[in-house]
Amino acid sequence: MMGISYHMGNQLDCFIHQTYGRVRIRVPALRSASQRGDALVKTLAQLKGIRKISISEVTGSVVIYYDPNRQHMTSILKAFHSQKLLVNVVGFPHARALPPPPRALPPTTEWLSVGLQHASKAIFLNLVESTLQKTSRLLIKKIFS
Repeated sequence: MMGISYHMGNQLDCFIHQTYGRVRIRVPALRSASQRGDALVKTLAQLKGIRKISISEVTGSVVIYYDPNRQHMTSILKAFHSQKLLVNVVGFPHARALPPPPRALPPTTEWLSVGLQHASKAIFLNLVESTLQKTSRLLIKKIFS
C-alpha cells in the first residue's frame, strides 16, 4: 500500500493513500468521534467536485471520491486542517493519483497505410489461391480427358 505517513512522536498522526479521483485519510482523532466526523463531512460536502464521502469511526478512516478535474487535493487537506484534524500537512500526490497519460495514436496516414497493406495482401493471396485452384482443375481435366 503506497501513501504518505505523518508522525508526531511515536504515534502515527495520519496516513494518506491517494489514487486518481480517490483519497483515504486515516486520522486517529476520528475514532469514536461522530461529532467531529459529521462536522468534517459538512465541510467536505461544500467543496465542488466531491462525489462521495464515507467515514469509519472504527478505524478513523475517511474515504473521499472526487472529480480531479474540479477539485484539488490541497482543498481536501485544508478541510481537514480547518477541523483541526491535520496540522502542517502538505500533499504529495502519488504517481497513480495523476491522470493517466493519453495514449499516443500513430498518425492517420501510418495506420491507414498499414491497414491498406494488410488488406491488399489478403486480397492478393485470395486471388492467387482461387486462380491456382481453377488452373489445377483445368490441368486435371486435360490430363484425364
